[in-house]
Amino acid sequence: MNPKVVFRTLGPETLLMEWPEVINKETLTSVTDYFKAISNELAEQIITCYPAYCSIAIHFDSDRISAAKLQESIRKLDLKEGQKSERPCWELPVCYAEAYGVDLPRMAEVKKIDPEEIILLHTQTSYSVHFFGFLPGFMYLGGLPTALHHPRKQTPTRKIQQGSVAIGGSQTGIYPSSSPGGWHVIGNCPVPMFDPSKNPPCFIRMGDEVKFNAVEVDEYLSIKELIAQGKYNPKTTSLDG
Repeated sequence: MNPKVVFRTLGPETLLMEWPEVINKETLTSVTDYFKAISNELAEQIITCYPAYCSIAIHFDSDRISAAKLQESIRKLDLKEGQKSERPCWELPVCYAEAYGVDLPRMAEVKKIDPEEIILLHTQTSYSVHFFGFLPGFMYLGGLPTALHHPRKQTPTRKIQQGSVAIGGSQTGIYPSSSPGGWHVIGNCPVPMFDPSKNPPCFIRMGDEVKFNAVEVDEYLSIKELIAQGKYNPKTTSLDG
């Protein structure tokens, strides 16, 4: 058991596991390992669990198990923490043209960085999928270069288009559906992030990596057409970690 993990209860039927508040790949690996093990090996003892950057909230039926017994079961899980394993890195196309990256010019002006430099920095990085939240299929991606950190909008946009690639604070992500939002839109990804008709509805998983590839408008539209025909699958490579 990771000695840095602490347990506390949130009400009569929720147990919270907490790691030190450091967002990095080591914490992500530990959270992911425990989330998978709890979901698989303790499925009969819990109702569901929700991972986040540095925590897992576990909802359980108090008529079947106590918080103390559940904590004991988690401590007994045999996890080989730190063991390297292969994980996919998904390469996702993004069009950063102004028609799709509606906030990119203003963000570049405020930060005094050329738009091309923002695009270069955004596409040079491989991002880790820490967890999903806010909307079904919305990935919280870690690893945004410090030069691209940018405060969220003071006044949220009423409708951000599906597929919008955006930056908010120290994070980046893709809006899986149209919704209000306070992040700065710098491009659009044509690949659907959430499809409730599929199993699983999200093809990307917690712990995976994501890399953005810049495409021009013509290629972006061609990819959308291929997706509509069911003829497009994102590229993926395997990483050790």
